[in-house]
Amino acid sequence: MTVHNSSQWRIVRDGRPEEWREPPTFTSAGDDGHDTGHLAELADFVDAIRTGRRTSRSAIAESYRSMALYEAIQSAADRGRPVNPVHEEI
Repeated sequence: MTVHNSSQWRIVRDGRPEEWREPPTFTSAGDDGHDTGHLAELADFVDAIRTGRRTSRSAIAESYRSMALYEAIQSAADRGRPVNPVHEEI
């Protein structure tokens, strides 16, 4: 996916490009949040808090590790050398 004030999704099945999507990223363009997934993620998160269950769409531990990877990539770019991601097990 590339982001440039919008997003382009390339869907690949069995290693072959099958479909391209470019959903709108702003509600003014008609996106109700379901096309990009953000509204569905937030609704699931709120429901998980209300019911005391784990989120079913995105596990917070996976999101945490994704942010640790992002921070390592940013640090490596700043330092000009590889950096290992660092995170606590949760």
